[in-house]
Amino acid sequence: MDIGIVKTKMPEERELESKQAEFSLLENKLLEKELYLHTLESKLAAFEHQYYKIVGTRLAFLDTLEAEIAELLAQLYPQDVEVEKQAQEARKRADDSRRTANKYENLPGQAEQFSPSEDLKMLYRNLAKLVHPDFALDEDDRNRRNRIMADVNSAYRSGD
Repeated sequence: MDIGIVKTKMPEERELESKQAEFSLLENKLLEKELYLHTLESKLAAFEHQYYKIVGTRLAFLDTLEAEIAELLAQLYPQDVEVEKQAQEARKRADDSRRTANKYENLPGQAEQFSPSEDLKMLYRNLAKLVHPDFALDEDDRNRRNRIMADVNSAYRSGD
């Protein structure tokens, strides 16, 4: 005859298990949201790069033409202070838009489109679970985890 002793859990133990399960679920949701956020940020950066590479160069060209026209008008009307002021503003705008367009044209290694593989997403999730700053034990650990997580996020955005 087998007399089994079944230990019943105390209400506190059941509550603790329930909270641990809820915490685990929330932790996974947080990591998924962070992954989604970093994916969107990377896609936005790729779009911005592509936009400035295409539209930015055209806007810079247009601003340059407008500046040249304004400068020609200033030469035609040397006594008109307002026309001279408009020419200076147009030249400044053209120089600014050219610098912006050049910055995006000369960026090395920018992906035209960001599309992370499932392996990269899974690697990100696993690394985030290991080093996420929310799981730090003290302030030094949190700072170290913040630096590591920043590196993980940067690598993810660059598809590395």
